[in-house]
Amino acid sequence: MIQLIYYFLISNWLIIIFIYIVLRIIKKVYFYGAFTPLKKSMEGKIIIVTGSSAGIGKETALKLIKDGAHVIFACRHKEKTMEVIKQIEQKIRHQAHFIELNLSSFNSVNNFIKEFNSKYEKLDILINNAGAFPCEFSITEDKIEEIIQGNLLSQMVLTLSLLDKFDKNEGLIINVASFVYIHSDLTLKMIENYAKDSCFKLIESKYYANIINKFLPYSNTKIGIIFFSSYLAEYLEQNYPHIKTTSVNPGIVYTEFTRFIWKHNIFRYIYGIFFPLHIYISKPAFSGAQQILHLCYSELKQIVSGGYYSDCRIKKVSQKAMDIKVRNAYVKYCMNLINSYPAFNSLKM
Repeated sequence: MIQLIYYFLISNWLIIIFIYIVLRIIKKVYFYGAFTPLKKSMEGKIIIVTGSSAGIGKETALKLIKDGAHVIFACRHKEKTMEVIKQIEQKIRHQAHFIELNLSSFNSVNNFIKEFNSKYEKLDILINNAGAFPCEFSITEDKIEEIIQGNLLSQMVLTLSLLDKFDKNEGLIINVASFVYIHSDLTLKMIENYAKDSCFKLIESKYYANIINKFLPYSNTKIGIIFFSSYLAEYLEQNYPHIKTTSVNPGIVYTEFTRFIWKHNIFRYIYGIFFPLHIYISKPAFSGAQQILHLCYSELKQIVSGGYYSDCRIKKVSQKAMDIKVRNAYVKYCMNLINSYPAFNSLKM
């Protein structure tokens, strides 16, 4: 068998090379996504990037530093983050700063806010990039389901707590969503059940008991990010007109995020079969970061606040994501959870 394979490769090497080149071209043209044509000096800008020790966040942070910005790496793992910072060219390494941030803990978020406020006089751009995929049902120390707290609530807290810190002329908040929001099953009835404090049992029985449905909590937090961006835009227009906010879809990107999938036996086998296909259709992390960088480089007046961006342009969201009643109910539910934590009981939107 080995000899046959060897003979095939030797005798058909021109065909194999041709197929490889064609596949590479198709991948770059159809799966890499749009690259921003914009360039802009970020000299003097103070930018926070959550989850910037790997993947899209890392590539975004490194590029912004090269463009002159001072970037705060807001991550939970100090050693891992410092290894990334050590790889930065020495003459610009002083522009990279680490502040610990664990989005699964309101106490950690509060400590991050205090440390940032004590060290920096202003903020120009906040990039809420960090996210996680649910492996098992888990309650945080704040007695909140882990995925909704880490993927949505803590990002809301971070954003609302820093509004007064933004540059008085212009500021930008970029919330990383995902196209998987279209699979969300959020309804008014479900949110009412959440509000009755039955959400933990509901999620545990409906989602985590069925391995396939574990994608739904993630999808719900991603539509939650779109809801939050839309709701926040209206609030900013009335109270902080110099700040704009957006949600952005980076596309299918191959990053360390897949480590969550490998933790499940069934997912591991299924993903193992489709792994080559996933690699082929996925963007590299730097390509995914282009969507975020495009907004960073755009003139603020050209950005549609509350808009959903994909492939470096504004995109229309689904009818589900435009449902104002569901949006308002979900944001209200999230704010009630946030306000139950003493340090954030005065936050409003």
